[in-house]
Amino acid sequence: MLLLTVATVLMLQHYHPQMPDPMAAHFDGSGRPNGYQSRDGFFLLAGAIVLLVVVIFAFVGLLFRAVPTHLVNLPNRDYWLAPERRASTIEFMTHQMEWFGVGTMILLVSVLWLAMEANLTPDPTLDPSTMWWLLGAYFVFSALWLIHFVGKFRSARETDGS
Repeated sequence: MLLLTVATVLMLQHYHPQMPDPMAAHFDGSGRPNGYQSRDGFFLLAGAIVLLVVVIFAFVGLLFRAVPTHLVNLPNRDYWLAPERRASTIEFMTHQMEWFGVGTMILLVSVLWLAMEANLTPDPTLDPSTMWWLLGAYFVFSALWLIHFVGKFRSARETDGS
């Protein structure tokens, strides 16, 4: 996540001076711009969203540690959050959320990059097929991540081998 954040900041710094003002900031399903924003407004919003994603996924582990067991909605909660397993369960959940954050950040950075690349042309247009591929890849990533995450917390008997 740290590497992605640094790379994103460098990308934003690289593109900022090259962008028109105003710039196309929103595109319809065909890839045509249907919303414009000042260059500085676009980059401030992009930076704020990146920061929000980083903060949410970086600090979710602290939240997991602070939430009382009875407030956690997890299959076989009492088993997985028993005192002898709580630390390893929280560690697993934290690690998995960090990976979900990485996937989310990759989607965000990719969309920002596409928007900035589109604005380098006289007639800014996004390739809708590229957006669909990105969204499809994120959907597949999310589904696989969810299967892995929930799979970890199958019945306690299956994991104990009893």
